[in-house]
Amino acid sequence: MKVIVVDNKDDPRDMLVAVIELLGHSAFGASNGRTALSLVDQISPEVNVCDIGLPDISGYNLVEPLREELLSYRPGAFALTGYTSRTIVNAPLLRDSTRYIQNR
Repeated sequence: MKVIVVDNKDDPRDMLVAVIELLGHSAFGASNGRTALSLVDQISPEVNVCDIGLPDISGYNLVEPLREELLSYRPGAFALTGYTSRTIVNAPLLRDSTRYIQNR
């Protein structure tokens, strides 16, 4: 399985990429939304793990273009955030195949 991990914080992104690879999957890290969008064209990930609070494109605004780009198979998506508001959990981003992971 190919997974893209998008997080502007190096340590959580690198740790998650390493764990995914230890589990036998291919993982690719991106530190911002623009890099993630360019990687998608190259790797066609089956799963997206995306931080909501990115510096250039919010995770909310990134997941839909990723889904549209990969419309043929609609990859699974996980929203990763340190935000604790219930509004975040119930946001439109978290519909369909998206799951929410709170990172405290």
